[in-house]
Amino acid sequence: MLDVIQARERGLSFPDILRTISPSYSMENLRKVWRRRNHYTSLAAAGTRASRENGGGSQFGSMDKRMNDWSLSL
Repeated sequence: MLDVIQARERGLSFPDILRTISPSYSMENLRKVWRRRNHYTSLAAAGTRASRENGGGSQFGSMDKRMNDWSLSL
């Protein structure tokens, strides 16, 4: 999602983003990400991940990060 937001901020059009960066997204998904860009960037800045179901952040962002780091260290 952050790649989509950054590409749009650089001036790429939605069709260009769809073609080059996110071919698995639909045009409506790209527009939805762009509309919610403030939400996604604030989640990323806080180190919290958004869920796919509702776009909301986890209540356990720091725990999620530590668990992810732990699983990668195995």
